[in-house]
Amino acid sequence: RRDHQKDKGQLIGLAIVKPDADESAAQQQLGKKKEKTNFLGEPVNPKKASVEYATVIGGLPSRKLLVKADEYCVLSDFSSAHVASVFLRKVPPEWLAKGLLVVPSLGEARGEGGYDVEVHSDASAMTLDEIPSTLSQTIAGEWSDKAGSAGGSHLSAEWKKNPKFYLTLKCVRPAAVTIDLYRSEFEWRAKCKKDSVGAMMGFYLFQGSKGTRESSTVVVDGKRWTETDFVPLHHVGISDLSLPPVFNESYVIMPATWEPNKCGRFLLSVSADCEFTLQGEQES
Repeated sequence: RRDHQKDKGQLIGLAIVKPDADESAAQQQLGKKKEKTNFLGEPVNPKKASVEYATVIGGLPSRKLLVKADEYCVLSDFSSAHVASVFLRKVPPEWLAKGLLVVPSLGEARGEGGYDVEVHSDASAMTLDEIPSTLSQTIAGEWSDKAGSAGGSHLSAEWKKNPKFYLTLKCVRPAAVTIDLYRSEFEWRAKCKKDSVGAMMGFYLFQGSKGTRESSTVVVDGKRWTETDFVPLHHVGISDLSLPPVFNESYVIMPATWEPNKCGRFLLSVSADCEFTLQGEQES
């Protein structure tokens, strides 16, 4: 470990959250018939039950980028540069099948350093696995009046001043790409309540640095595609885009709010089935 000075950026902490529910699995669960039990309430077919349990715990959940206001979340106090701990009392047994996400972090962004994670529990069986971060990347951004980067949608004259992120694919075949845009419900709730239409968000995707909707070469379902819908939500995304690599150029992702001068922070996440780089304007 490095030597740490006791400033906010070097304080360490933990966040404990529940993984996102698998909507498809939830729908299947709703459609299932109630399992037969005997007079003691035990399943008639215990083998089947154990197989289903093993299937649930066999895979790892996806990364969680947004914690809603009504979701379970426990934070440590970020009071030390050397140790952070959280004590969870009486974790419901039904949570254990899908597990919990343990997120170590520093007090401020862009810090680096090594760490060790230990988990102690009275549960009879427990595993601790790292969710792989390969082929995915997340960047924090902001719409700001000071930087002149809150340009609004293409209906605004200043729309090209929105933050831009450069996606460069490192492959020779079309890549399957998923792009997600998130913002904090805690930060944006009041702004959206005040102006639900103006605070809607979405993002544009262009090939090359010109950034014109008319010259887009991105195709989705056989049609030219330039942007997501603008929604009054805190997450918008598109999955399984097929993007061919472009020679000596990058794709440009430009998050925007519907109307200009709607300021606040956001997270942009990209995952793909090939290697890529994702950079902001200052890094490119």
